[in-house]
Amino acid sequence: MKHRLSAVPILFFSAAGLCGGGADFCPARDMYSNPAVTAAPAEFSENFSLPEFDEPHYYVFISRSMPEHELAELFQWYEGDENATLVLRGTVNEKNPGAELAALQRELRKIGDGVNIEINPALFRKFGIETVPTIIETGRYGNATKRLAGITDTGYLKKISTDQKEMYHDYGTAGQTFEIIERDLTEVMKEKIKTVDWMRKKEQAVENFWSRRKTPALPHSAVYRKRKVDLSFTLSHDVAGIGRDEIIYRAGTEINPLKIRKFPLKLIVFDGSSGREIKMVSQYLAGTGSAVSDSAGDKGGDGRKSEIMLVVSNLDASSGWNGFRQLEEYFDSGIFLLTPELIKRFNLEFTPSAVYQEPTEDVITVEELGEPHN
Repeated sequence: MKHRLSAVPILFFSAAGLCGGGADFCPARDMYSNPAVTAAPAEFSENFSLPEFDEPHYYVFISRSMPEHELAELFQWYEGDENATLVLRGTVNEKNPGAELAALQRELRKIGDGVNIEINPALFRKFGIETVPTIIETGRYGNATKRLAGITDTGYLKKISTDQKEMYHDYGTAGQTFEIIERDLTEVMKEKIKTVDWMRKKEQAVENFWSRRKTPALPHSAVYRKRKVDLSFTLSHDVAGIGRDEIIYRAGTEINPLKIRKFPLKLIVFDGSSGREIKMVSQYLAGTGSAVSDSAGDKGGDGRKSEIMLVVSNLDASSGWNGFRQLEEYFDSGIFLLTPELIKRFNLEFTPSAVYQEPTEDVITVEELGEPHN
């Protein structure tokens, strides 16, 4: 069993566990000879379910307010006990909880691989925990059956028999208790969220888009050239029909997607930072009588005019959105960004290039515009 250190419900991460032990204090058994049988308190109405276990499970609620030596004993005591989980309400260091949790992980790694801990403020609320240590025993279906404060030894609680199984028994306080110095992690996170300027975060995300975005660059085409690209590929596995009761294509079959559906677009790929290429694309569009469009329609490759999509590479990051919008305004069209996948798919080598399917062919034509264009 590995360490499990988790923060619930805000954070989840694996590490080590915290558990309670060190049963130096053991009150007289006759203190609990006539326990009161009561219903579970109203705090139990917190709307979530606990995990189900084959055996009773014990939640040992603790805090960093407890003496360090006692916490150290707890870690040692419950190492390897799968039926016990130590629970913290939050972290003392609210400004840098990660550092505190990292230190806790290092502390627990020295012990072994079988201690469980949760940072779970919801459990504190669910069981109305106001002082520590407090132990809650839960039954098979996650319902609370026993409660005892002021003691960290679940072994003692196991020895207490109950006359009415699966009923909730609060055995009061059996020893010294401490205040909980960690604030509810959920409330801390809510407060932090309220202080965030989300509008500014959105603006920063937009501003930083181009600095993080790396559009691939292709060499400038020096001469005009037309070449053909076959999109055919060979299936590596069988392709079944919708009902999966028949095989449509067998593994090893060569598929040409252009024989199944015509490519409805004409892509014009160019360097968005090059005034020369921008001018060449403009002249090319004027010479072919093509009009660009903002969207990719579902037009056929059967002689009807293909829809133009402008795709840019190597956009100047320093100009950011202003440069991008200037291109859109210049061409009066939406602009798309070139991706490595597009380069590979159409075997692109130079810019500017036009990519389209001739009406009578089942291959892609890549027209490297070069200079001059005839």
